Amino acid sequence: MAKNNLAESVLSPIFAESIKLQNHRMKHILLLFSFVTFTFSLAMAQLEVNPNPWVGTIDDVDLSDAWAEGIAHSSVLNTSTDQLSVRWELNVIDAPEEWKFLFCDNNACYPAGTVTNWDPDNNVEEPVILDPDSTSLLDLHIRPTQVAGSCVVELYLSLTSDPSTVLATAVYEVTISGPSSLADQVSIKNLRVFPNPSTDYFALTNSQGISKIMLYNVVGRVVRNFEVVEGKKYYIADLPDGIYLAGMIGTDGGVLRTMRISKRSLRP
Repeated sequence: MAKNNLAESVLSPIFAESIKLQNHRMKHILLLFSFVTFTFSLAMAQLEVNPNPWVGTIDDVDLSDAWAEGIAHSSVLNTSTDQLSVRWELNVIDAPEEWKFLFCDNNACYPAGTVTNWDPDNNVEEPVILDPDSTSLLDLHIRPTQVAGSCVVELYLSLTSDPSTVLATAVYEVTISGPSSLADQVSIKNLRVFPNPSTDYFALTNSQGISKIMLYNVVGRVVRNFEVVEGKKYYIADLPDGIYLAGMIGTDGGVLRTMRISKRSLRP
């Protein structure tokens, strides 16, 4: 019994020190894990895509024209305090095999088949440079080549300094059906914005079937959202001069047509 007591008196401090050391190591691991998680969360918050996902129907594509395109307008915002060099990679998840995809950012509109703007091994080095709180277009152009259908496309965004880490994924779920009837097709084709250029207001020649107008600037940011009323004028006098894109939204939420509007101030 005395030997057992002696052994316990010798070993107890050793066990206590071992447990203390293990607890210290566990605290260190938890702190490290918290730091990594926090850092990862900050990285994920650097890029914000809007809208995301882009979901809708484009009805104004003339399916008799093999070169006609539909456009899903989106944009990415740099929410960090640093200048970012952004890489994108296009991945078609599902689409009719006849469809072709072209992508536009602030640098260029790339030819069909281009899947990334940053691939140094193949001499492709056109990163999107985003200053803090600045945006870039993320416009997906779809050429259905006379075939109606739907697609799901994803765009993976990362930094050129770490292309394998995806910071944001832009998702496009697009249906292209063309106008539902000959009357709708004629009405959409004859739709005009006037006056264009405009100094203070613009109007539509025919607002039948249109519920909203989404007005975008050249970097894809929504600057106005108008509810459409027949005969109404839409105020833009307070906007900076330049080119804007007006997305005509149908009653089903799909983009019926996208039109350019030139805003010019009156010259003295």
